[in-house]
Amino acid sequence: MWLDAQVKRFFAVSTESVTMPDIVGKPLAEARELLIRSKLVLGSVADVAASDPQVGMVIGQFPFPKTVVQANTRVECVVGQKP
Repeated sequence: MWLDAQVKRFFAVSTESVTMPDIVGKPLAEARELLIRSKLVLGSVADVAASDPQVGMVIGQFPFPKTVVQANTRVECVVGQKP
């Protein structure tokens, strides 16, 4: 019985809905913290060449801001890097 409860807890699917925050324009570390507070998970991070003001900043995200998603959804983002 104990093992059954542990397995169910481990594989539980979240039904809680959350609103995707806007992480564009934020440093990656700040974006990660905002996602954690919003009950979301940072997924893959792609680096692209960017101009100086965008270096080190999130310049794209998916799902898009204000989208309603399930808690623990992975958020993919693009971060600006020096060319």
